Amino acid sequence: MRTLTLQAEITPSRLRYNRDLYPREIKGSLPTMLAGEWCQFSDETRKKIYLGYYNPHTESAPPGRIVCELAKPFSSDQLEIDVAKREVKRLMEKAWERKKNFKNYEEGFRLSHGASDELHGLVVDVYQNMVLIQINTAGMDRLREEIRTTLRGFFPEKIIHFLDQESYRKAELLPFYEKDQLDRDLEVSENGFHCVIPASVLQKVGFYYDHRENREKMEKKILTCKRSFKKGADLFCYAGGWGLHLLRAGVENVTFVDQGNLEAMVSENIKRSGFEGRGKFQRADVFQYLDDCKVRGETFDILVSDPPAFKKNEKNKDAALAGYEKLHGKIFRVLEKEALLSICSCTHNISLEELDRTVTQAALKEGRRVYMLDVGIQGMDHSF
Repeated sequence: MRTLTLQAEITPSRLRYNRDLYPREIKGSLPTMLAGEWCQFSDETRKKIYLGYYNPHTESAPPGRIVCELAKPFSSDQLEIDVAKREVKRLMEKAWERKKNFKNYEEGFRLSHGASDELHGLVVDVYQNMVLIQINTAGMDRLREEIRTTLRGFFPEKIIHFLDQESYRKAELLPFYEKDQLDRDLEVSENGFHCVIPASVLQKVGFYYDHRENREKMEKKILTCKRSFKKGADLFCYAGGWGLHLLRAGVENVTFVDQGNLEAMVSENIKRSGFEGRGKFQRADVFQYLDDCKVRGETFDILVSDPPAFKKNEKNKDAALAGYEKLHGKIFRVLEKEALLSICSCTHNISLEELDRTVTQAALKEGRRVYMLDVGIQGMDHSF
């Protein structure tokens, strides 16, 4: 197993909180390496040793990544792939044991949240009937079958399925494997709801557990209000998670809006939850839908906006912020006075303060005043 020596200028906080490595941060000339080859990174200044991997063939992603600190170094004659298999299995077991501490997660949770679980490039979501895996880095990609085997040992009764995303894998020049065909739908349990997502419309990681606590919090917030809510909207609804919580909280009618062909799924989830006749799906581009609502004078007294990430990297941050402000401006034009609004973002490079600014600036331009009632963050199984 190779050992690469880190430059002395790298700070401890840098190694703790940002574990991406670039060629300039490694001493000497780099040897010829396999894509995603596992190696040891030695910090001689602080006498520490780390396990990680290196991909010399990447074009846009950082080539090196530290996975975890080691108690002691491995010898040079140990095969790097054997070390990687053992350590990744250990980290997966560690992550699973930690997630078991959370109540109400028994039927579904995120087992691996990438770097926060010391498994950079590996996302694993557990559902009622299957486990979905997403691999985004070359180091983890070399362990595909070992990861599958480990998960099969954890969940022998569930289907283990790779749901890789081509757009993420391109950054490391990873091959995009032909997707295995799922012969059944995804079953999701969240906050007392049981939803089914057909295999034909699965997105990214299958379902979005990150807002589980926020959806429950929104429901409780509605129930603390003395007023009643008559007309709600769940924008970018996907499976309808937000809208179902609104309906259970007593909102009389909710429109579920998404540009995807999701009417059959959303309608079935509404029916399965006992809200038939109180919710409807509208297939539309959300921006255009809001414009159309403004034209016909349709308004809402409660609304949730949970869009997909607007941009994937830091250099497009200004465009993403402009997109959020544009969206929020259109939302304010169709909100009634004293409406309740929940705004979400999953664009990684945008801070809570920056998102808040897009809301307040949009409100100011539309002559509206907003009051912040609560702030939500990602679920406990998505922690950083």
